[in-house]
Amino acid sequence: QNEKKSGARNLQVTGPTEETVRSWFGLWDQALATLDSCVVAEMYGEGATLLPTLSDEVRTDFNGIKDYFDKFLENKPRGTILEGHIDIGDDWATDIGIYEFTFGTTGESVQGRYSYFYAPQTD
Repeated sequence: QNEKKSGARNLQVTGPTEETVRSWFGLWDQALATLDSCVVAEMYGEGATLLPTLSDEVRTDFNGIKDYFDKFLENKPRGTILEGHIDIGDDWATDIGIYEFTFGTTGESVQGRYSYFYAPQTD
């Protein structure tokens, strides 16, 4: 568990563990398994930017992200992280690396870079 102490008051702020951060990719992959683009798009917070694996069009809002996954999910993708690097702050985390998607419809696979930034969302 990551624990950081601030100077004067010796306060402890506990962020997520690397194991927890990595498990969030598993939740996202489970969303892919639903084959429902709305479920996947809802995994992205307000203001998110998606640089799609199989498209050159940057997606910056819910409708754009959903639109990408409408097509992407037709191939029944499942993801695996091949190499990832996690960094954790007081109330944020990043997971950046290389992943691979295997498509259930064809058995083919494709590798790509990924960057996930996790931070608390306020309503």
